[in-house]
Amino acid sequence: MALFRQLLTARQSVIIDDIETLQSQISSKEDDITALQGRLDSEVAKINALQSLTTSHTSQLNTNNDTLALKLQIENEKIKTVALQSLTESHTSQITSHDGDITALQGRLDIEEQNIIDLDDLTANHIDDIDALQTLTASHTTDIASNTADILTKQDLITSSSYLNCNSLTTNHLEVDNIISTSQFFDTIVVRRPTGVSGVGSDRIGVKELQCWVNGVNIMINNGLTSYFANWLNKEADIGSQNASTTSTLAYNNSIDDLGALSSSSENLNATLIIKNIPYTPIHNIQAIVFYSRDTNDTLQTAVGVGIELYNSTNDPTYTTPLASTPVITETVVLIYRYDFPSIDTYTDFVGVNSITNIVNNTFAFAQEAEIISYTEITGDVVVAGDLTAENLIVGSTNVITEINTKQDFILDGDLTIAKTDGLLTALNSTAKLDSANTFTGLQTVNGDLKADHVLVKITAPTLNTHLTSKLYVDTAISNVNVDTTNLSKLDQANTFTETNTFTDITTTSLINNNKNIDDRDHFHYAGSYGTISKNVNQAINFNLTKRGSTLVSGESFIPKYTGLYSISCSIFLGAGSTGELRIGININGTNYNLNGDETYLVCATTNENADGNMLNGNIIVDATAGQTIRLNVRVGTIKYLSKYSYFHGYYIGAS
Repeated sequence: MALFRQLLTARQSVIIDDIETLQSQISSKEDDITALQGRLDSEVAKINALQSLTTSHTSQLNTNNDTLALKLQIENEKIKTVALQSLTESHTSQITSHDGDITALQGRLDIEEQNIIDLDDLTANHIDDIDALQTLTASHTTDIASNTADILTKQDLITSSSYLNCNSLTTNHLEVDNIISTSQFFDTIVVRRPTGVSGVGSDRIGVKELQCWVNGVNIMINNGLTSYFANWLNKEADIGSQNASTTSTLAYNNSIDDLGALSSSSENLNATLIIKNIPYTPIHNIQAIVFYSRDTNDTLQTAVGVGIELYNSTNDPTYTTPLASTPVITETVVLIYRYDFPSIDTYTDFVGVNSITNIVNNTFAFAQEAEIISYTEITGDVVVAGDLTAENLIVGSTNVITEINTKQDFILDGDLTIAKTDGLLTALNSTAKLDSANTFTGLQTVNGDLKADHVLVKITAPTLNTHLTSKLYVDTAISNVNVDTTNLSKLDQANTFTETNTFTDITTTSLINNNKNIDDRDHFHYAGSYGTISKNVNQAINFNLTKRGSTLVSGESFIPKYTGLYSISCSIFLGAGSTGELRIGININGTNYNLNGDETYLVCATTNENADGNMLNGNIIVDATAGQTIRLNVRVGTIKYLSKYSYFHGYYIGAS
């Protein structure tokens, strides 16, 4: 606004100067006209006076010899009068012209007067803004001066003839005349299970919405993409979706309110979603990929094991080597996953709700960093016109500079002479030969291994432990040794130890005790992901997640591998509305386990204890039979428990 006011003031000043100049010109011409009128009036008066004098002196004139002189004087005055009239007539156009100038000036004044009025009104309406701007400018005078000084120190405009000197250059993507490139381009996204981790309950690929954000725009929409579900072992064949309402295109239709895309269940772990014809984009320009997991009909857990991969279909038409990938989803089952790429720091408009216009923030979504393959490609020659200075030159894992420094200078022709190799032949003659027999007259020390087909020993009876002997000496010594092997254990057959034996270490792949592998404790641990579950008398406590050990059976039972003692434990987190006296026991193969001869319980709670927020814990050692189910069931009362905070676990102890 301050600049605007300055421009306004300058414009007003120019207009005023123009007006004053015109007024000055008009005033000057008026002065000329006034002076001219005055001279005319003076001459007329003179003429009138002269005529009167002539009339009054007619008789004198007739007799006076001065008549001729008087006539001459009159003629002179007439000439002046004519000249004055001519001068007046010659200025008539100028006077008329100035009349037009005055009229035009008046018109301009009328227009500028309205502009000035409008400008005054505009200024009056923005007084507060102008004052605020002046205050801001005044408070930043030092900053403005400092920045001006900084600007003056900056480098001149870089042109094609400029040289750029810098200590370092940091960039997400560097391209030099299409010869050097530090970023890969992608045009295809694949959603599959790359590590073979199964989903919970289903291995189908389910996507509510998949977004790829570049420069604040989701490039997955309105860009002519094509897609299909396939088997990863036969990537080109379209196997179709689960049904007509879950087609592959619903994975990127810019809607998170429909059913989304869902593959058929026939492909198992090889089910794959392939999305092609994505705008050709550098990997490093991506800000984030947002994956909205499909939760319709409780299929959310199909996201477990899923990963996202980016490919270049031109360079890699068989999708062999991904350019970037996301971490595989584990048992952290959430609705929204955000995978950050190198340009995520250029985005600021994050939101904390489901969105098709913004990237979700890292508290609303589960955020992880994408894995990008490091890449630098040089497709042409790199020509260095000047010097190339480097502290080190690494080729593979070898530092070429270091290797060069360890080498000897060049030996040129004539550098080696007999004088310089004096004693060399004598020294060589006293050394062992590789291609002939050698007789050693002194003791020899071999620091490394000594390899020979046969060694002939002159003295066969050794006196020291380090002496070499002959085969004959060893055979004779062994033949004189008698060993009773009756009670020795055998390495190549089973041994039965009738007494207690102590072993310092036992290294084995498996150690069996009474037909049981003692290293296998047959551990199991079951948990849940549901909300509050209600159970009544004789109903089993349910779980749906196998965290350790053999697979949960029918959502409630464990099947032991061995017959013997098992430690069984549970922790039950009570939910809202749980009340009344409560008893929970063990049921083995359909029969309540009553070790005491009467009712035997794992967990007991009074009415006050059976309440929201309490955790009930219990443990018992049971006699289990291999293959017979073990489960928790309600013996007395009613329970409401939070599945996702409760668990059922145990392990094999040993024989009964």
